[in-house]
Amino acid sequence: MTAPEEARMNRERRNGLRVRPMTASDRAAWAAFVRSHPRGSFFHRAEWAQALADGFGYETIYLLAEEEGTERREPGIRGVLPLVVIRSRLFGSRLVSLPFLPEAGVLAADDRAGQALAAAAHDIATARGLSWVEYRSAEPPIPGATRVAGRYADFLAEMAADPEERLKAIPRKQRACVRKSLKAGLDHYVTREIEPFLTLYLRNLHHHGTPAFPRRWFAALLRVFDETALDILVVTHAGRPVSAVMSFYDGETVLPYYAGTAPDARRLFAHDYMYWVLMEHAWARGCRRFDFGRSRVGSGPYHYKRHWGFVPRELVYQYDLVTAREPPDMRPENSRYRLFVRMWRKLPFARANRLGPLVVRGLG
Repeated sequence: MTAPEEARMNRERRNGLRVRPMTASDRAAWAAFVRSHPRGSFFHRAEWAQALADGFGYETIYLLAEEEGTERREPGIRGVLPLVVIRSRLFGSRLVSLPFLPEAGVLAADDRAGQALAAAAHDIATARGLSWVEYRSAEPPIPGATRVAGRYADFLAEMAADPEERLKAIPRKQRACVRKSLKAGLDHYVTREIEPFLTLYLRNLHHHGTPAFPRRWFAALLRVFDETALDILVVTHAGRPVSAVMSFYDGETVLPYYAGTAPDARRLFAHDYMYWVLMEHAWARGCRRFDFGRSRVGSGPYHYKRHWGFVPRELVYQYDLVTAREPPDMRPENSRYRLFVRMWRKLPFARANRLGPLVVRGLG
């Protein structure tokens, strides 16, 4: 945030609240507010500010609304809003809460704080010539924002304590795949080493026509989140890595987030084995919920998660259209990007990995 913007925000009062950027000394209070809020999520944690700055070079603006203290009210945080500035000629320049994550948006103790944070975000976007502010959350309603649904869904389910009951909870066809995977000679281990996970993941992205994420993004995640919040499970066959998944841990919830597989993983049912043993591993760590994450509605991953018995929950995002005429649609199904996806798949793997980080930074 620029010095004039911060100075202006420090002078202004919005509905009796002061809105300002988070500082290092605010991190503990920010964390406590997120933990106490009923909609507070792993993705609202302040650590993401450092990861996104280190991993992509983004400018992060983590706003908080605070009561300064009156005769009637105690001073303290009343709301938070994590934001990232993205500038892209291809995909549009905007504020996002938050890029590459399924949810974030405003967390507020009341409407007064929520509206103050949204007004501050709108003012920042206007001053910087940004086209829109994207809130990856349906709540609270952002005044004047356009709501978009039907594009994404997430999948969350409780895990049974007994492994047999856990297996029975999986629909018959997928359960058969899990049983086959257990007889395919697969093994696994848990690590925090970035390889071979990264190579497997980047090959998956290339296969689907998606630009490669930079290595420094995953290095930043491993640096920012310790072993209590992140690990990598690698599946092997005859000593050779065939699939891997990077997972986050948030209290009693495991969130498998980035996964990759070798070309012969399908034949070995390695993906099925990977998620099954991850459930066992997460249970041993104290997790009781399995968050299968966000997928585009109708996509292959969307249907794969349904085959595991998970019920999709529609995600609703909100767009404050500062100068844009309509909400953006950056899904691969968008006709504007179909040719790009086809061309990207044809690039040699090594070249796609070099060019990918330059493109993906604008996607968010």
